[in-house]
Amino acid sequence: MAIDTSALDALREQARTRFTALVATHGGAVRNQRTDVDGEYPAPLWEALAQDGLIGAYIPVEYGGLGLGLRGMAVVLEELAAADAGDMVPILSTMVAAPLVRHGTDALKREILPSIARGERRLAFAVTERAAGSNVFAAETQAVRDGDSYVLSGQKHYISAVDLADAILILARTTPRGPDAPPGQDGSDMAGFSLFLVDRESRGLTWERLTLPRLRSVCQYAVDLRDVRVPASRRVGPEGAAVFAVLDALNVERILIPALVLGATTWLLRLAVAHVNERRVFGDVPLGRYQAVQHPLAEVFLRTRGLRHLLDESTASYDDGANAFEVSLPTAAARFIAAEVADAALNAGSDAFGSRGFEADIGLLGFAQMVRLFRSAPVNTPVLLNFVAEHHLGLPRAS
Repeated sequence: MAIDTSALDALREQARTRFTALVATHGGAVRNQRTDVDGEYPAPLWEALAQDGLIGAYIPVEYGGLGLGLRGMAVVLEELAAADAGDMVPILSTMVAAPLVRHGTDALKREILPSIARGERRLAFAVTERAAGSNVFAAETQAVRDGDSYVLSGQKHYISAVDLADAILILARTTPRGPDAPPGQDGSDMAGFSLFLVDRESRGLTWERLTLPRLRSVCQYAVDLRDVRVPASRRVGPEGAAVFAVLDALNVERILIPALVLGATTWLLRLAVAHVNERRVFGDVPLGRYQAVQHPLAEVFLRTRGLRHLLDESTASYDDGANAFEVSLPTAAARFIAAEVADAALNAGSDAFGSRGFEADIGLLGFAQMVRLFRSAPVNTPVLLNFVAEHHLGLPRAS
């Protein structure tokens, strides 16, 4: 997929200007200082993303988007986070848009994608179940064909932003487990699953907020499905062959979260450098003159250079049409290094600010929350390392 680099440069400048103005105007209402459970999603944040179609950077032009691929969406999210307004909701909508673009029918794409690009529709993604955890394809949610519909039953857990979503992309079994299941389908097998785009207000679909802190303006939910009827036209991809569509969506998450980390680290470095250049504790010497302060910040800066190259490699691989396995190595590397970069940035920033780093208006507490989460999701670090060891190093499958 050929993308004009000048168009990406223009997008970056546009996004930077837009989000800098957003934070200057709305301050703490959109900044990532908050770690509380209460509060509402900041409407000005979504309005800024929707203006000029920034939220649709990934979506092809023929479906109302900017047609700049994941490279474009990564630029938007990096600049959003660099303004200290990084947010997960555009990642979730892009995660759903990606399998629609690659696997959806033209009718479904024309119904859904333009409204995403205009910011009129927000989406959630539901694969995780409490018992299955990281083993996505051990899910128990069932979808039974009934004429021109499917009937879905089951529970999903740790699902982000259900309260904000107009529809949810849900993974369900269309081939049952048990004595009638094909040989080898023991719960970890990836065959027999399908994806369905389900309206949040569908009869039989309920959700309950989990008592977890808000992260990047997003809350987590448990979703209960009790005989939820979904038209067959809302199935994404062939029946029983959702594996590639799911992997496409998960690869998007593993690419765009490092973009958020890169932007957030850029913000933190800028903040910390300004602080240590001004702060004087021992006489008339700024803290930034001491090597013990300089070196950790310089190391973080160098690590961000490496992360940017990995981000460029993974977005280009995805946009150029590489299959899910081919994309898996650069995305795994980007996800792994992003967590390392964020951790180093938190330590360096905390040391630079000292006790001031615990003050809410600085914003380090929200950054710390992000750092720990991104070691667990998307895909926790041990599972990621197991995958790389087996599929890219040729080591025995971990047990």
